[in-house]
Parts: sequence; C-alpha cells; structure tokens
Amino acid sequence: MMAEDYEDGLYRFLEKREVPASLIENMKSDKIDTEVIKLMTDKNLAKYLPSYGDRLAVMDFCKSLGKSADKRKTDLLMRLQKKLRRRPEKNISGSESDDERPGHRQNKLTGNANACKVRRKIEIGWLHYTDRKWKSVRAKDGGGTRRLCVKKNSSVEDLLPIAQDLFFPGGVSVMGPISDFSLHIRDFQQEVLEDGLSVGTMYQETKLPVLRFYLATKSKVKENKTDMNKVAITDDSNHLQEDLESEEFPFPDPFLYCESEVEVQSIPPVASQVEVVTDVAIIGENSPSSSGIISFGSNHHASGDYVDLDDTIPYEESKAIRLHRGSILTEMVDNFMDESIMTKFLDLKIINNNGEEEKAVGTGVIKDALTEFWEEFYSGYTTGVNSKIPYLRHDMSDSKWRAVGRILVKGWYSCRYFPVLLSTSFLEQVIFDEVLSDITQNFFEYIPDIERETLLKAMHDFPTGSEYDELLDTLSNYNCRRSPNASNFLEILKEIAHKELLQESRFVSDCWREVCRPLRKEFHGVGGIGDLLTSLKITNKRVLKALNFPEVVSESEMQVKKYLKRFVSELSVEDLRKFSRFCTGTDIMSYDKLFVRFATFESDLARRPIAHTCGNVLELPHTYDNYPQFRSEFLSILKCCVWDMDIV
Repeated sequence: MMAEDYEDGLYRFLEKREVPASLIENMKSDKIDTEVIKLMTDKNLAKYLPSYGDRLAVMDFCKSLGKSADKRKTDLLMRLQKKLRRRPEKNISGSESDDERPGHRQNKLTGNANACKVRRKIEIGWLHYTDRKWKSVRAKDGGGTRRLCVKKNSSVEDLLPIAQDLFFPGGVSVMGPISDFSLHIRDFQQEVLEDGLSVGTMYQETKLPVLRFYLATKSKVKENKTDMNKVAITDDSNHLQEDLESEEFPFPDPFLYCESEVEVQSIPPVASQVEVVTDVAIIGENSPSSSGIISFGSNHHASGDYVDLDDTIPYEESKAIRLHRGSILTEMVDNFMDESIMTKFLDLKIINNNGEEEKAVGTGVIKDALTEFWEEFYSGYTTGVNSKIPYLRHDMSDSKWRAVGRILVKGWYSCRYFPVLLSTSFLEQVIFDEVLSDITQNFFEYIPDIERETLLKAMHDFPTGSEYDELLDTLSNYNCRRSPNASNFLEILKEIAHKELLQESRFVSDCWREVCRPLRKEFHGVGGIGDLLTSLKITNKRVLKALNFPEVVSESEMQVKKYLKRFVSELSVEDLRKFSRFCTGTDIMSYDKLFVRFATFESDLARRPIAHTCGNVLELPHTYDNYPQFRSEFLSILKCCVWDMDIV
C-alpha cells in the first residue's frame, strides 16, 4: 500500500466516525497523515481533533496500519525463502537430494578443497624501459590492461608466453618485433618475480582481489651500446656489480662507489705531492702540527695506484650543491625536497668554518656529507640511546620528512651508507609496514642502561618494596597508565615498547614509506633489515680484521703496525666511529678492507696520519718511538671537532 492509500484510508476512517469535513480539510491542508500522527502528542493532535474518542481511535488506526505493513514484509520474505527451498537441484539420478539444497550445500562445501576454484582472474599490463626508467605502455600504443582467467597453478614461466601473445600478436608490436626485446614478468609492485611462484600462491600471500602482472620489455639495441654507458664497479664488501642502467632501480646515475680494492705497492714521499692542509687555521706540510690530512679524491697520479673514475663516466645531468659545515642537515633537506634530485648525479662542495671552499672531490665528499648529516639527525631529530627513533618537530613538515627519506635511499644506492642507529622495528615499519623483530629487545636498546637493568630485573624477579617504587618511577617516564604486577608486567612492557617505537613515530614512517619503497628488494624480506644493521655496525674486531698491511715491511714499520692494532682494539665505540670516518669517510662497516701504507716525512714536526677516503687508504709515519706517543698523536686528531679535507 502506497503513502497516498494510507492517507485516503485515514480520511475515510474519519468520515465514518462523522468527523466534521472542515476538520478533515484542515488536516489535509497541514499534511497530517498516518506517519505524522505517530510523531504527534495528544496535545498536538487535539488541535485537529477536539474529541478525545476520535483521537484514541485515530492513534489505534495508525498503529494497526504499521503492524499490517510489517506483517506483509515478513510474509513476503517467508514466501521467497519457501521458493528457494523448493528450487530443484538434481543429482546424477535426476532426483533432488536434501544435501543439495542451498543451505545444506553451503555447509557441505565448507573446507572442501575440491570445491575451490581452479582458475582465477588476473590483469596483465606492459612496462617498457625507456629514458632510464620503467614506463607503462598505453592502450593506444598497443599496451593497456588485459583481463583474463588462468589456472591457479600457473607459474611465472607460464604467464610469459601468454603476455607475449597479448602484446606481440604474431611476434610483432607497435614498437617492433619481439626479437628486438628482452622480456620478463614483474608483479603488481613492478618487482621481478621469483621463478616457480604460482598465481594461487600469490593470491594467498597478498590477499588482493585481483592480481596484476606486467610484461617488462627492454630494447636489446639499447643494451648493446658502447661500453661507455655501462660501467661495472666492484665493491670489496660484497662484490656487488653495479650497472648504471640497472633494471632494478629507477635512479639513473647512482654515485660512484669507490670502495674498490687498491693494490698500492709503494707510496710516493709526501714531499713530492702538492698539499693544502686546513684545520681551523691553514697549516702547511712543514708546520709543527699533528693534524691529520684526509683526501676526498683519488688524485695520486705519480705511481698510477689511484684512478680518478669521475672523468671516465659520462653523467648526463648533475646538480651542484654547496654545503656548509655545521648546516649540512638543513641544507641537504632543502635540496632533497625536490624529487628530481633522485635522478641526478650530485656534485658536492663543502664550505669549511672559515668560509673557504674545501678542495676535496670524489665519493669521499659524499660519504663524509652523509655521515655528518646523520650525526646531526641523531642529535637533534631523534630520541633514544643505542637505538634511535625520529620524533615530531613543529619545524618539520611532511615534505621535509620525505626529503630525509630520499637522503636515506640516495645514500644507500650511492655509497652503501645506511643509518645503523635507527631502530630495527621502526625501519621494518617504514619499508615493509610490518614488524617481525623483537620489539621488547629493540626497546631495551632504546632506553638508558639504568632503566634497562631495572626492567630486566623485574622480568625475572618482580620487585617489592623500594624496588617496586623504582620500577614505577621507570615506567612513569613512558606515561604508563596501568598498575604493574607479576602477571601483567610483560604485557605492559610490550605495550610501552610499541607506543615508543612505532606509534609516536607513525607520521614519520608514513612519510618515508613510499620514498623508501625501492629498498624492499635490497633486504629480501622484513628479517633482512636486522641482519643488515648488524653487519654494518662497527666493532673493534671488524676494524682489526679490515686492516690490510703491505706484505713486506721494515722493522720500524712492523712496530707501527703493532701500535695501530693495539690502538684500534682499545678504542671505545664512539672513538672507533671517529677513526673509521677519518680513514674512510664513513662511520659504518660498509667496507671490507682498510689499506695501511707507510710514508716518510721530512721531520717529526710534519709527522701525521694521512687518509684517502675514496680508496680507504691510511698513510702512517714509521718514526714513532713508542706506543703512548702514537696513541697521543692519533687521539688528538680524533678529538678534533673539525677536519678539513684538502689534498690536490
């Protein structure tokens, strides 16, 4: 029954009760119908129906209409259900089985593997490598998105011929014959798929409604260009072959990674080189100072032991950046707010505290700039002791946080620099948006030693008395809102760790996630992040193992060799990081070899260590009389706040 029918029924009902026509017309003019009457009070309704009996009769009439409407809906639903139950589903013999009724069949097929779909829908697109990055091919150019059904057990190898037939019908496309291209399949994240991975397995792992794949093509003609466009650089730390036209990463011109092994047979005398040494004041070679010299380039051409690779690689586009000592963080953030910087080679120049441009060039400048950037970042933009978590600042917008993420990615692909002091749990959330590491253990690295001792003791033996008060004081530092006891302490500890490491830094991790997405393939899963951070953290044992001395040394050089080993073994973690930065430009173990060579100086006053950070070479005098003398002079260099790195 429609609303108009309800109204006509109401007015007919009033006429039967001999309600005056004027009152009925007044109700019609004010649009008083059955639905409105349900909302009216007796006092409001009395304005239209003065008779109390009429008002009671009208109210009862409206209620009966509502009940009849609900009854009709219920009857309709029951009739539909009855029809569904009567629908025949024949078995093999042609008769209807009770088990084949809809309700019974649904219960029977629950968990039935034979009832699962054997085919699934997928989408296939086309990616082509051009202009040093992967681009989607549109439908008008023969690409677009193709939708089809394939068997769930279809592997990557099975999808490749299907995609070839779709985009290269008859072996030819708009871009040319299929023989001119190298082809492979990539997943929905545009990453290379593992061989043997099936469509069904990917559906189970990703939980996506529809999987998308790409046919990735790259012109063979472009790959066969002159060798000037492809340079293989060997890294001693993992013998990684870097291709400047890498298919795995869209940045076209990663920095030159000069951690290559340098077999130096002899070091020419220092006097035969032109040197400009600056350490707050300008110091010549013959000046009585123990300041160290660090070379930011491989400019030793006298013996041919060092090769300047910067002149052999034709970078198409570069960006010159001037950085000032003490302001490197803010200046790098400002420059990396431009997304296009990720596709450019950076020509860094550093201005020292005297306002003079340092003469250093090469990858050593990049490594030193990255190291100083992250040292400033740890100090002013993070919280934590041995493990750091970024914290929100009013002067850091989302665009600036994304710029920091770009610096992280650029540093890794340029010279394998990675901020190892950032928390493992935080980095897992940034790169993979999931956390597999032990968040409680990461929290213990985040807090001070005295608080860690209190919490560890409570985990094994829950305290009472004054020790319980000490535990409450520790938990109050992290705004604990629950009263701890022996049964809920571990749960409270995990909740606090989650808040401190993940929740409060969620805005930063969201800003970094898309920027750091290319790093996913570098770690081979979430667990790879913890392994990488462990391998890059510097220790006395690892630095000692990296020291590489000449095979033939004199008696005095052998003595200095022992001094250096003893010196390294005694260094604290903080001084060890300074030592590594002095020698290699970086404070992490991104190198396997630190080459030690011995040099001769004209006098003891000119004696000082000289480091060539591009090739990880440390030159040492061999004229020290004893170990305390060696240690004193080297420590004075490491304790210096400013190192100007100028050898030309």
